[in-house]
Amino acid sequence: MSTSVLMPVAEVRKFESKDVQALTGLMRELCYPMTESVLRDRMAALEGKPQFMTLVAEREGQVVGMIALYRKTSYDTGHQTSQITGLVISEAYRNKGIGRELITTAERQAREAGDHSVFVTGMNRDERLSSCSFYQHMGYEKIGCNFIKQM
Repeated sequence: MSTSVLMPVAEVRKFESKDVQALTGLMRELCYPMTESVLRDRMAALEGKPQFMTLVAEREGQVVGMIALYRKTSYDTGHQTSQITGLVISEAYRNKGIGRELITTAERQAREAGDHSVFVTGMNRDERLSSCSFYQHMGYEKIGCNFIKQM
């Protein structure tokens, strides 16, 4: 029996400032117009704020994925919950279990922090519809729809 089945497909760890360049590329894969300096400033602004968590997935010494969480209190239940505000895997590394590894790690950390649930929104663009089946496969239930009004 091969032991590789038991090994993680990627090393998942907390974001570090050295990851900005790689994360900038990942954000661009999500079609977010992003520069390194803008992302560096945004990440610096979040540093030390416990309600925000960014994890990266490394494979062969290269950052190939990320997940971002925002913790908040749910108005309807009063419980702590985490929202996945970003999840992206480099195109060359998709369908290799890295997304699963990031979700599993993020859920474990949310549970350890006392969260009662994890949710995700934002799959309202055609290019993101394929991620719906991924989240359902990961045990997420589709509930309702989203509305937004730009100000």
